[in-house]
Amino acid sequence: MADTYLDNNDISMCCGCSACADSCAVGAIDFEYGIDGSRYPHVDMTKCVSCGMCRNVCPINEKPAIPEPGFEKKAYALVLDSEQQRLRSASGGAFEAIATVLHNEYTDLMIAGAAWGDDLRVYHRLVSYDERAILKKSKYVQSNCKGIYREVKQKLNEGVHVLFTGTPCQLAALRNYLRKYYDNLFMVDLICHGVPGELIFDKYIRELNSKMDTKAVKATFRYKKKDLYGEVHSKYIRIEFDDGKVFEEQAKINPYLRGFHSGLFYRESCYSCKYANIERLGDITVGDYWRIQELNPEYVDYTGVSCLLLNTKKGLGLMDKMADCKVFETDVEALCKRNGQMVFPSKKHPSRDFFISKMDSESFEGLMDRCVKKESRYKLVLSAILPGKLKRSVKKLRKAR
Repeated sequence: MADTYLDNNDISMCCGCSACADSCAVGAIDFEYGIDGSRYPHVDMTKCVSCGMCRNVCPINEKPAIPEPGFEKKAYALVLDSEQQRLRSASGGAFEAIATVLHNEYTDLMIAGAAWGDDLRVYHRLVSYDERAILKKSKYVQSNCKGIYREVKQKLNEGVHVLFTGTPCQLAALRNYLRKYYDNLFMVDLICHGVPGELIFDKYIRELNSKMDTKAVKATFRYKKKDLYGEVHSKYIRIEFDDGKVFEEQAKINPYLRGFHSGLFYRESCYSCKYANIERLGDITVGDYWRIQELNPEYVDYTGVSCLLLNTKKGLGLMDKMADCKVFETDVEALCKRNGQMVFPSKKHPSRDFFISKMDSESFEGLMDRCVKKESRYKLVLSAILPGKLKRSVKKLRKAR
């Protein structure tokens, strides 16, 4: 018998994909918030007909088969030629390159991915190619996927070509939901560190609104700025407010990003993710190619370099047609070495349980200061004034010792 969150309320057994709700023909499943600020399914037993479909689609209970287990994977670094497109992207522009290739071949292309809602929460949307800009940039909040699997299946059955992008567990949920192969479906999974529940970001934004005495209307993670020497850095958060104010802060300083990057407040299931390994479910896996200059000095990771792992013949076919970009082939091992979540799940921060227990009673920033050590002011100032090339040279010398 299946043992899922719906059976035992063990939050480590729910990734929040929402496929259970989409699979329920009688609409018996809705969602409620857990103590960690994440959404968890709740079954209305007065409606439930005990069909078991919700358990069958659960990606934690049921891991779908790898699309092409014998395929020889290939790894690449990619940077778009267009500086404007790179600035609009979280990294080197892999999503733009993939979407453009597909749209050149299939003008009916629709794309599913994470987008901000007007309430500053994140939702999976199915949009046209011309609307793809809302899917760009990282969203360090879990996206609400309720309804997206049904919508994607309907379009696929109508013969529409669909590109689905998401976290590995979301791709697993879609594959379980569809239960069949579609020639007109292309899947791209993200190298995922973990996802925080939306109430955690809500708390941060509410306190920021109070501090700024206005209301946030737009959030951008991985906002790119040039330093004193003209190098582009992407580790910023930018918040825009309804009165025209703008707030920008570097990741090492910002309390929300400090918590995110330290693994403090991901969902419990993220720390034991069964999809954080080399056996991927997407035709292409994308992420950042960190420290790529160690392999090729012409590439600088601060400006944004994407990594692509080709997992299927579909993925290889798309790669062969990419244009207007600079591509550098590497080996798979080198890519995995520079992206830990290609090999293992993120580690849980030692203060995570304490953070969750105090989340409702203490201020966000104060709690963050107690849980995650701040970078020293001296290091922050030094980092801001030193050229990137010099900092990378120093790091290289340290490693060589």
